[in-house]
Amino acid sequence: MVLWNARTAHLLRWHGRCSMSIGLQGAFGRGGEYGCYIANRIFLRAFLGKTSYELRFGKQPGVKHLRAFGCRCFVLKKAGHLDKFESRCLDGIFTGYASNSRAFRVWILEAKQVVETCEELENFERNHVRDLVEPPPNCRPIGTKWVFKNKRGEDGMVVRNKARLPGVSSKEGIDYEETFAPVARLEAIRILLAFAASKGFKLQQMDVKSAFPNGFIEEEVYVRQPPGFESARFPDRVYKLRKALYGLKQAPRAWYARLKSFLLKSGFVMGSVDKTLFLLSRGGDTTIVRIYVDDIIFGGSSHALVSSFA
Repeated sequence: MVLWNARTAHLLRWHGRCSMSIGLQGAFGRGGEYGCYIANRIFLRAFLGKTSYELRFGKQPGVKHLRAFGCRCFVLKKAGHLDKFESRCLDGIFTGYASNSRAFRVWILEAKQVVETCEELENFERNHVRDLVEPPPNCRPIGTKWVFKNKRGEDGMVVRNKARLPGVSSKEGIDYEETFAPVARLEAIRILLAFAASKGFKLQQMDVKSAFPNGFIEEEVYVRQPPGFESARFPDRVYKLRKALYGLKQAPRAWYARLKSFLLKSGFVMGSVDKTLFLLSRGGDTTIVRIYVDDIIFGGSSHALVSSFA
């Protein structure tokens, strides 16, 4: 029913991109539906001076209920019995209107967060990060909290929704000793880019998923069970960590040690001055690896060597 012209097409594309930028599932289609809803009520048909809605229903459309797409909103809980301090509403994002009424469509953020938290806990189980144990005497476990954020690409669009369970309130001398981990300076990265350009190397960038939980820790660290995911059988137990969590002071050091050990066993040679630079020479070909926390920049003169590393 929408009059298709350049103005309408631009509106639909804009709302589609807006829905993708907030990480909405079914993003472009949901934004397109909202664009059609608006276009039917505000664009006048040529020569008739009426909107598509007026031509279809014979009356002017109401616009008082219109809201900005993607705005933050709150849905009132209808549960009969709520705790005194329990939230009375759910956080959400406005995504449009129902087809046959003026009801609002809302994307409930908590539903997406549950999926992300389950994925994070599955990573812990797959990597054997922790063990549920009885707390030892005088044990003061570290607290944990869920942290949610959107990872955006170069164009600003959300490419990934992330949930992290970092450890908080760790104490020096009890939960950690050494924390230093080498980090590449930006000047060193620029030099690498210039060197690769002069040699004709093709560089690639790798973002390691759940990098820190792959690093082994030397200290004996205990953390509380994650909020909302406590064991029904053993609610008083704590987790003893085998590997690092995001938020632990020693996590970057543990991850660097694990990655360095892997690279050295694979035949790479670590730089004598820059400890974040690793080189691998085979015949006349060279592979370069640069570490920047949980990001890796690598490239070389041989496509086969670079592909085998990736």
